[in-house]
Order: sequence, then C-alpha cells, then structure tokens
Amino acid sequence: MLRWCEVLGKRGRCPAVWPTWPSCGFLKSPKLPSANTLCDNVSPNTLLGELAMSSDGIQTNWHWGKKMLACFDELRADFAQHKPPIIDREDIPSFSGDPDGMVIWIICKHSDGVNQLETDKPALTTLLQERMGHRGFPPAAIESLFVSVTSLQDIESGGGRFYFFR
Repeated sequence: MLRWCEVLGKRGRCPAVWPTWPSCGFLKSPKLPSANTLCDNVSPNTLLGELAMSSDGIQTNWHWGKKMLACFDELRADFAQHKPPIIDREDIPSFSGDPDGMVIWIICKHSDGVNQLETDKPALTTLLQERMGHRGFPPAAIESLFVSVTSLQDIESGGGRFYFFR
C-alpha cells in the first residue's frame, strides 16, 4: 500500500496528525485516522474518496497517450534522418483520457534547427496523423492534434522539461 505522502510525491514517513499535517498538508477530511498514526496506515482511497483511481483507471486514462508514443516510435528512424535530426518528443495527452486535443512537441538538438522544423511542421504533422489513423485514433482526435517544435537547447535554457512544458 502506498503511503499518502508518496501519493503527493513526498517520500518518507509522514505523521498523520490532522488537521495539521505539515509535510503533506493537502486535503482536510474527517475520514483520516486518529492522531499518532502514520501515513503508511492510510490508503490513498481512504483519503481521496472518489478522486482515487484504480490502476485500471490509470491505464485507461493513458491509453491514447501511449498510442501517440507508439506513433512517434514507429517514425523514429525517419525522424532521425530528418535535417535537423529529431531526437526526442514530449507528448501531452488529455488527463481525462480523451483522445482529442493531444499535443506533441518535436525536439531537435540545437536552437538553430527550430526554424527548419517549423517550416517542415505541416509534413511532420501529416506523418504523425497518418500513424494515428493506423493506430485507431478517432478522426476528431487526428484533426485536433497540435504539433509544436523546440530544441533541447531551448528546453535546458528554459529550466528543463518540467518548467518548459508547463
């Protein structure tokens, strides 16, 4: 069983003293165990109630995101031959699990290659959309795909992936 502090992304043992839970301090719930118990005695389902998600729900929500990653991976050899070479991608699917409105960033190594990628973006988008069709994406999802381009150099100067893609 996960500790509640792990659900929040904070490792370690966290005292579940409620309502002041200084190292987690996220939700207030009358369902929490009494004071002096530890987080690893609390299940995320107890704390999150209806917000909790089973592993099946997580798999369903990321279904289309995983399919988009597969589309990119099928084109990886072609993208590596592109000038400038496409070295990576950042896939941002809908958190609700909906296939529509997917965003994918195509990443080259250096900032000076971004203009060429921007010029080639319609052709690259078409390649991805064709792969999406082969993978069973609905037509509305294929049409709503948003492709953007950037470079690893720009991502690093922007503070890394976490900050750049926010």
